[in-house]
Amino acid sequence: MASFLGLGPRNTSHREKWLSAVGAFVGILSLCLLAPQLWGEAGVLIATSIGASTVLLFAIPHGPLSQPWPVLLGYIVSAAIGVSCARFIPHLALAAACAVGGAVLVMHYLRCLHPPGGAAALAAVVGGEQVRALGYDYLLSPILYNALLMVVVALAFNIWFRHRRYPAYLSHIGPPAHTAATLTRDPAGQHVTHEDMAWALQKLDLFVDVSPEDLCELFELAGEHARDGAATDEAVLPGSYYSNGLTGFQWQVLRVDALTNPTSTSRTRVEFQVVHGPSLGEYGSLPLAAFRERARVRVRWEQGHWIRDTAEQ
Repeated sequence: MASFLGLGPRNTSHREKWLSAVGAFVGILSLCLLAPQLWGEAGVLIATSIGASTVLLFAIPHGPLSQPWPVLLGYIVSAAIGVSCARFIPHLALAAACAVGGAVLVMHYLRCLHPPGGAAALAAVVGGEQVRALGYDYLLSPILYNALLMVVVALAFNIWFRHRRYPAYLSHIGPPAHTAATLTRDPAGQHVTHEDMAWALQKLDLFVDVSPEDLCELFELAGEHARDGAATDEAVLPGSYYSNGLTGFQWQVLRVDALTNPTSTSRTRVEFQVVHGPSLGEYGSLPLAAFRERARVRVRWEQGHWIRDTAEQ
């Protein structure tokens, strides 16, 4: 059920969670205090969609959706489409639908996809007479003023943390934060380059909120972990969990329920259940040798992830 609902894993430390929260606090406080000082009465208006942008800028500062181009241009084009739909389409429901749909389409083509832009487009239509009265001034205040100030605050806040530097380009200047400059290899030993990762992202034909650079670094870290925990001929124990060692949608996790004839290796059978991946919930039974072939890595559940279990290796 958790996988079906998309319950996310706990990928980050308590420190990172608190940094995100403090950054969001500083961002909104700065906006509320500085905008009126910088832009006078025009700065008093605050777009509620900026709250969603704050989450992206301070909790996911390296995500493609969080970079300055998507934030600034995504807001501007979405607001312009929203105001135009409010002005020229008299039917409210149709205007709202066209505003958000049009904003998504244009942001895709301009490579500035920023989810809060959809909220800015919708607010231009359903935000009431006060927002409608602004007309195209809505693009400047509150939209551009809010977005520009938030980008500046995100840059100033995140620059102090090497792993969070914003925009993401700044985090790639200098030596890597986590690994030495090595060639990433796939399981077959072939070199995997930035261009390979970019091609793979393109082949998915879905917008994935991760950059090729971050994917390469993740791949290298995973490779180091795999090399450090090279497969061993470990015992198969009831109650333990094993991965089939595959990736993507072929990945399975099996739970060992019982061993039959455990005193005779040649006759031992492993009773197991699939607890993650294809054939979820299915029970099976295999000879010990066949099970070892299928279940290649012992794993454990930790902070929302199945990770390699190295406790007894």
